[in-house]
Amino acid sequence: GDNVGTGLDVDSVGAITLSSVTASGNASYGAIMSNHLTPLPTQVPQAITVIKSSFDNNDYGLVVFSQRKITLTSVNASGNKVMGMQVDNSLSTVSSPVVINGASQVNFNGVNAIDAPGLGVYSLGPLTISGVSASWNFNSGIRVLTIASTGVTITNSQVDNNRSYGIYIGSSTFKAGLVTLSGVR
Repeated sequence: GDNVGTGLDVDSVGAITLSSVTASGNASYGAIMSNHLTPLPTQVPQAITVIKSSFDNNDYGLVVFSQRKITLTSVNASGNKVMGMQVDNSLSTVSSPVVINGASQVNFNGVNAIDAPGLGVYSLGPLTISGVSASWNFNSGIRVLTIASTGVTITNSQVDNNRSYGIYIGSSTFKAGLVTLSGVR
């Protein structure tokens, strides 16, 4: 933490896994991870997984770009000046899921942002969010943009006291698929 730039920058063509990482108090990104570029035809995109990690008090907390499955479990990104978390697997040609679960905290983000949510998800595949608190953000708590009609499920999550939407779900194809909300307040 406390770097003048980014805390952790991972750019790979392989799978990326972070576990028990703290990248907080950085002047730019807490962590930015990307494995969505595969320059050779023989390279196959891989998943990104982040477990029990914190990305607090940066400009941007956690930013993830992948062409395959993205899983975030018990990940915190609060108090970031622009955005808490941005998760994006929308640039793929294959539908892959995004799963965010396990008591993740994405609160008090965006004090220096005009239109950045606490948690932004851009996905070509199905999205499942469970056990997330996205509250007190200076824009939306959770913003979802789906590229295909693969469905969005949000359960047991808290999205209160945001300055804009608690949850916003949109689709570039105007077909988000089945949207399921359960135990959301």
